[in-house]
Amino acid sequence: MTSIFKVHYDWRPPPYLRLSDGGLIDKLGLVECLRRRVRWIVVSDNGTDAKRPTLRDLRHAIVTARRELGCSFSVARDPIIDVEDELDNYRRRIVPYVHLRVTYPLQMPADAREAQSRDARAHGGSHAHAVSDLFHIRMRLPHHDRHAVQPLISEAEIVDNAAVDPGSVQGRGRSELGGICSECCTSSPIGRLICGRFPNFSTANQFFTPTVFANVCRLGFELADEPVRKLIELRQRVADAERAAQHV
Repeated sequence: MTSIFKVHYDWRPPPYLRLSDGGLIDKLGLVECLRRRVRWIVVSDNGTDAKRPTLRDLRHAIVTARRELGCSFSVARDPIIDVEDELDNYRRRIVPYVHLRVTYPLQMPADAREAQSRDARAHGGSHAHAVSDLFHIRMRLPHHDRHAVQPLISEAEIVDNAAVDPGSVQGRGRSELGGICSECCTSSPIGRLICGRFPNFSTANQFFTPTVFANVCRLGFELADEPVRKLIELRQRVADAERAAQHV
């Protein structure tokens, strides 16, 4: 029961501790970033609500941050839009990703100050911010995806930014990839039945084949391209504004 309620009240430590991956509290690792008031946050979400994504993990993190940290959330592209409406826009594929702006209360909670101080000592003077920009990316295939299965990732692609050899692209669609841990069975209906269909695999299989791993990496790169470009652009604008303000 202690692991469920996540609370231990006693002046003495317990004889042992059970550590989890945080799934009982925050599967995205988002709340701790908000607790530290990190300025730029990118969340990659591969939760289990793939077929009809409700973004339940993001919603849960938002509720926790509001309750414990006093955070306020707004839609970055248009603050008039309600956050719930924007999450629904994403669910219905009207927007390709979620970009929220987080505003913090003036008074920082004691545990947040302690966490931020530890980060400042570890990273050489980082400081808490008054706002954060949060980019949420959901691991899912684009609407009516027609991409074929892509080849393994080569060293030349990473080091030299080389293009993918068209001849190495397979004819079958990547949505037909199964999650079973055998290269010869990735296109088998049994593989999709047991471990799910790309990219929404069951955690029952912890071992991706080279082909599945390469295609997951490529899809993640594809989905992150637009929000990361937006983040870089916005970060540059903020830095330019801060430099201009220093000279006023």
